[in-house]
Amino acid sequence: MLRKLLFNLQLFADGGGDGGDGGSADAAGEATGVNVSGEEIPASIPEKAKNTYKKAMEKIKPAAPEPEQLEQTTTEPKTEEERKTYADLIKSDEYREEHKAYMEKTIGERLKKYKGIEDQYGKAKEALEIVASKYGVNPTEENFLDDLKEKIEADDSYYEKYATEHDVSTAEARRIVTMERKVSQLDAEKKNQEKQELIRQQISAIRQSAEKTKAQFPQFDLEKEMQDERFRKLCFTNNGDTSSAYMACHWQDVIPATVQMASRQVKQQTVNAIAANKARPIENGIVSGAPSVVTQDFSKMNLKELRAFAEEQRRKQNGR
Repeated sequence: MLRKLLFNLQLFADGGGDGGDGGSADAAGEATGVNVSGEEIPASIPEKAKNTYKKAMEKIKPAAPEPEQLEQTTTEPKTEEERKTYADLIKSDEYREEHKAYMEKTIGERLKKYKGIEDQYGKAKEALEIVASKYGVNPTEENFLDDLKEKIEADDSYYEKYATEHDVSTAEARRIVTMERKVSQLDAEKKNQEKQELIRQQISAIRQSAEKTKAQFPQFDLEKEMQDERFRKLCFTNNGDTSSAYMACHWQDVIPATVQMASRQVKQQTVNAIAANKARPIENGIVSGAPSVVTQDFSKMNLKELRAFAEEQRRKQNGR
């Protein structure tokens, strides 16, 4: 009884005891030096800082899972019948129209590409039919191309002209022309292989760069961006640099977000610097073992800073 009376007098002198049951609970915690999380509050922590210390401890204390959460974690996994397949999703009312629009757009883009190829094929077919009529080959036959090639190779008219121009025999002209054609084919194959290898290297560089871009811009989606022709060209012309390509294509969104992020970082650094300066010990006028005058704003200090302050006060009181 006497201990409780003395404690209430001390609490009244410190400006605590706002009244109510909550104040009594906090006071009991301060009297025993133990907070709600079970960790002892350092004795060197000033009275003004104890409430802040307890609140900081409560923030890092893991919250007990709600009954609903426990029930969710213990539920049985969904069976195959309960899981929706891709076919079910695109047939559903939620995704049907979206899937239809995506397919129409994709097919339209591909048809636009193949339109030029189709025109070229029509011209090539017409030219082949003209050549076929010259050599007496039926273009509707199944082996039309093989038959036409055989007729052309058996025709010595071109080789005879080449032989006359280069002063060689017809047989030598045929051998030279055939060799030149094979060399040209080999060069074309080599260039195609080099082109394919370059494309593979660029794709690998794009994937590696995309990981860094994703870390810098969480909203970045490589698959979505690669559908943009401008983004693709920028990537391939800048050695796969997806960050530069993304910023060039989305500068209206990226620049304000980058400025805001930099502003928040500067503000946080300023707050940390002020807190660190306030936490420094007063070097002049301190008597060994004498309590120091507390001028810190504990409400702006985190748990790590409070513990560091308490340790510094303990060392001062012990004369170390």
